[in-house]
Amino acid sequence: EGEDKEKFDTIFSYIDVNNTHDTNELANEIVKSLDDKQISFDNDKMHMISVFMTMDDGKNQVQEFIGHTGILVKDGDKYLFIEKLAFELPYQVDEFDNLQDVNDYLMGYYDNDAEGLTAKPIIFEDNHVMKEYRVLN
Repeated sequence: EGEDKEKFDTIFSYIDVNNTHDTNELANEIVKSLDDKQISFDNDKMHMISVFMTMDDGKNQVQEFIGHTGILVKDGDKYLFIEKLAFELPYQVDEFDNLQDVNDYLMGYYDNDAEGLTAKPIIFEDNHVMKEYRVLN
């Protein structure tokens, strides 16, 4: 409630974007929107991982939105990814050897538009594209 709800709404609001499948262009638009909203992260111990997805109903402005998010924590030489897949499910913690595996796990789970009607999901670490981001299919 109050300031916390305002921060939540700012981070998770829809972002108007150009109608393109070019993930580099979309990522730049997302970064600009986050910068314009003065969204920044200042924690080197944990990171917000977000899966940006495309909303295109064919009638309104195309938008990007956070379709999934979790917290990434370095644990020795491993990475822990804490997430909640659905309201009725408990939080789960997955362990990964490296950040490429985190990207591949998320892309494997969320890149499921077989018909190519929308752009591929884009994985962000805090307010920038994850360095290990790659499309699998």
